[in-house]
Amino acid sequence: MYYSVDNRISAAEKYISELGWWLVPVRGFGEKAKQPLFKGWPDYCPDSKSVASILEIHLSAGIGVNLGPSGLVDLEADSDEGEAVLDDLCRGLEFPWYQSRRSKHRLFKADTSIASLGITAQKIEFRAGRHQSIIPPTVIGETEYKWQISPFECPPPPLQMGRLVVQLPGC
Repeated sequence: MYYSVDNRISAAEKYISELGWWLVPVRGFGEKAKQPLFKGWPDYCPDSKSVASILEIHLSAGIGVNLGPSGLVDLEADSDEGEAVLDDLCRGLEFPWYQSRRSKHRLFKADTSIASLGITAQKIEFRAGRHQSIIPPTVIGETEYKWQISPFECPPPPLQMGRLVVQLPGC
């Protein structure tokens, strides 16, 4: 399966220039497919030319967003039960989201009190802080990440922590 590096480069330029996101070039295949290409990524903010150069050298590489410096939290679940909880929690809210192989990724503005939160029983993760999430148009293996609602159409809204505490099972 072949995917043009040009669409990843143009997407990266747009994420950086229009949204101010910090990007992380990631491996696109193999056992470590979603891992950053270099150490020190949490503290490095590459400009669009640097990202383009990396993607041109590593043709199968994808892009992730450095959640902490980008001011984002990614809500996702790796189980049907967890997806149902997050769908219920996010009902009535408008937010950007995309589909990966296993789950829906919902992006919100991060509350500064969140670094990362996992709810093991439902396999739910609130990823933020010094974490990254793969974003479209990355391809990992045979899975192409695609926006269902893009952050350019619908900017990430603030995550309402009070709503989460009340609605999450066991909280």
